[in-house]
Amino acid sequence: MMLSSPLVLVLITMIILWFMGLVLARASSRLSKVQTIHNRIRALKNSSQELFPGLHVGGLDKHQLEDLKKFLRKRDELEMSLYLALYRPVFFEFEDLIGNLRDQFAFLLGTTSEQASEFDKISAASSLQLPDHPEAHRFKILSSQELRLIVEREMSLHGTIDEAFVDRFGGLLFMENFIMYDHLCREQPAIFHIPEGSELKRLFDSFVTSGVASRGRDIGLEQRLHILSLEQLRTIAKEAKLSKVAVTKEDAVNALKDVPSAAVLLATVYPTNELYLLHNIERDVKSVEQEWAVLNIYAKLLFTEPVESVQTTPLQQFELMEED
Repeated sequence: MMLSSPLVLVLITMIILWFMGLVLARASSRLSKVQTIHNRIRALKNSSQELFPGLHVGGLDKHQLEDLKKFLRKRDELEMSLYLALYRPVFFEFEDLIGNLRDQFAFLLGTTSEQASEFDKISAASSLQLPDHPEAHRFKILSSQELRLIVEREMSLHGTIDEAFVDRFGGLLFMENFIMYDHLCREQPAIFHIPEGSELKRLFDSFVTSGVASRGRDIGLEQRLHILSLEQLRTIAKEAKLSKVAVTKEDAVNALKDVPSAAVLLATVYPTNELYLLHNIERDVKSVEQEWAVLNIYAKLLFTEPVESVQTTPLQQFELMEED
C-alpha cells in the first residue's frame, strides 16, 4: 500500500498538469486570435480615414473606400454585409466600444466563455451597459443577444465567408442557397431530379459550375439509381430479368448497379441530364451562420442614425463632406 501511494500522487499530478496544459492551450489560441486582430487595428490606425464625423475606417484602399460610400448611400443591409465579408474593414470607434463590452462580459462571467454556462452568458449579456462613448447611440438598437454575439465573436480577418465561398453558393443570395444546400445534403446520396423549366435549375446548374454538384453521366450509376423508389427499382430489375426480388432499396441498388441495361431503363423514368448530385462537402453551418449574423450587425450599426435631433444626420454630413 505504501508503495502505491507515490504512484497515485504522480498519476494525479500528471492529470492535473495535462488539464492545465489543455486550458492554457485553449486560452493561448484565443489570445493569439485576439492579439492578431488588435495588432491589425493598431497598425491600421495611422492610415485610418474618417467615414462619418467621429467614425474612422481602416484596411481599405481608395477604390474599396469609394465602394463603401456607395453602399452607404444605397442603404441596403444585405449588400453592405456582403461588402464587409469580402473586404473586412476595421471601424475603430466600433472596436473600441466593443472592447469595453468584452471587458464587462468577462468580468460578469467571472470565468472563461468556454467554462461558463449558457444561463450565465445570457445573464451577463443582459447586464451589459453601454459606456459613455460617441458611437454608443448606434449600439442602443441591438438586442442583448446581438450584443453577446459581437462580444463573443470578432469580425475575423479571414472568415469562412470569402469571395470563393460567396461565388460557390451563388453570389448575393449565397446564404439562403447555402442553408438550402445543407438541408438537401442531410440525406445521402443527395440525388435530385431537376427537370427543364424548374425554378431550381439555374441554382443547381450554378452548383455544378462551382463544383458543389455533378450532373447527368458525371454521376455514377449506383448514385443515380437512388433517385428511384423501391417499387421502381423492382420494376427495372424485373425488366432487366433479375430473378431475385429485393427487400430493401439498398439491396435493389446493389443488384442493379453492375447491370448494363440498368442505365438505359433508368433514363426512361428520369432523363439522365436532369439528374443532379450534391457533393457532401465539409462545413460548419453554425459557425457560418454566426459569422454572417455578426456581419449583419455591423451593417446595421453603419445605417443607424443618431438618437438626438440634429439638423443633419451622419449620412447627410457625409454627403456634404463628399461635395466639399
